[in-house]
Amino acid sequence: MNPNRALLLTFVLIAASAAFGIHSHLVTQTLITCDLNRALEQTAMQQQQVWLSKSTMENYTRLQETMGPSVNMKVGNRAFADALSIPKIKSASGISFCVLKPGANLENSMEKLNGYVVSDTLCWCTADANAGQLIVAVRGYARCSTADIFRLSNQKASGALLTLAILWMVGSTLYLRRRKQTAPLLAPAYDTLPLTPMQYALMELFYQKESHRLSKTEICQALWPGKENADETLYTLIRRLKLVLEQHSNLQITTDRGRAYELKIRE
Repeated sequence: MNPNRALLLTFVLIAASAAFGIHSHLVTQTLITCDLNRALEQTAMQQQQVWLSKSTMENYTRLQETMGPSVNMKVGNRAFADALSIPKIKSASGISFCVLKPGANLENSMEKLNGYVVSDTLCWCTADANAGQLIVAVRGYARCSTADIFRLSNQKASGALLTLAILWMVGSTLYLRRRKQTAPLLAPAYDTLPLTPMQYALMELFYQKESHRLSKTEICQALWPGKENADETLYTLIRRLKLVLEQHSNLQITTDRGRAYELKIRE
């Protein structure tokens, strides 16, 4: 296992987990906004006469005279909450009203609802003999922080990928640590061993292979690429190298029925 590849895969899994989490968050936020839009439209149709009645408009006018060119209010509304289809946002919902004179900048006049999910804005332009001309802007809202939306969203895929990333990181770290502790013992001091050039080449093949295990085909192709049948030559090389290792090192070569060979520490 290559440490860089192990680390790269960990980051890929974490990035995929984050991507799925953000996507689920955005989908949930969009669903909440759509629910607020639908509930506001339904409530506005039911209560338009109340919101724009003569007495209400007169109250708006008096508020403007007292508070300034625009008036913002947030109120709870039972009909609006009942119209919402997402149960967990009903208790955190409400309606925001903004009353202002025509010509005023609506976006700048309306209260900034930070930490809220807000619906689209419904506007009425009214004219009354006593109240004069006013614009009434209405929005539905739900108090939902980023954490609240994450709790409402489906994070199963994101959680599964994050769990997999953690397990992979822990497993690969333990494996690489164990290999690091073992690898130096399998690294022979070539210069101090009485090896022939072919024996030296074979030892390098063992050491370069991560598992220190080589198949017969791998060895033959690396050492005798042009020879059709190098079995006898290989057997002789292995036999003589075994003797050198037994006499001058703590290493040994084990055989898997002539199909593969592995360099190990002699127990």
